[in-house]
Amino acid sequence: VKSPGSRPVIGSGTAGVPTFLSDPCVIKDESGYHAFFSVYYLKHKEHGKYWYSYDPARESEYDMRDGMGGIGYAHSSDRGLTWTYRRTPLLTSGPEAWQDQAVETAHVIKVGDRLLLFYCAWGEKLRYRYQIGVAEIKLSGKPLETLFLDDSIVMTKRQEPILPIQTNKPHHTNNTQEPTAILRDGEIDLYFVGLTLSKPAEAIGGENR
Repeated sequence: VKSPGSRPVIGSGTAGVPTFLSDPCVIKDESGYHAFFSVYYLKHKEHGKYWYSYDPARESEYDMRDGMGGIGYAHSSDRGLTWTYRRTPLLTSGPEAWQDQAVETAHVIKVGDRLLLFYCAWGEKLRYRYQIGVAEIKLSGKPLETLFLDDSIVMTKRQEPILPIQTNKPHHTNNTQEPTAILRDGEIDLYFVGLTLSKPAEAIGGENR
């Protein structure tokens, strides 16, 4: 049963909601629902920050030539009927070369007093060659919304990918993305989509499929 049935749970494309939204991951705890998602950000001229929402009626306030993809966050305390959004990216691309163009497709799990966020990313050197990374934050007993609705709080990314791409032979780890992590008996199992390429040392495009 759809609830609500007449509109999206989280809308996009109008003022006050994410500009462009995809790849949601939602977890639930005692304070409500926590949504992590891929979203496109535009730089707000006055604040100098990348903003989650774009207002077409106030286009002059945004730098339309300066946008980026990142991972956003929203919280709902009423079972998804209404949401409070983090205005700035929770996770951004860079600075490492393998992830300097895009980060997307979050999947989160709690491990003790830490939250781990798995994601996929690609860099300019090997365009659209995705690799899987992980970022983390120590919760220190604080609710997730207390941390993530604070724009000054960011997660710490591991500098290297979890699964480095294979570049010397065709293999299913030539391109890895869409991570799903499961905590079981104190260990983490990671599932992902792997893409075998005929030209593993090159960027994806044209005949490299």
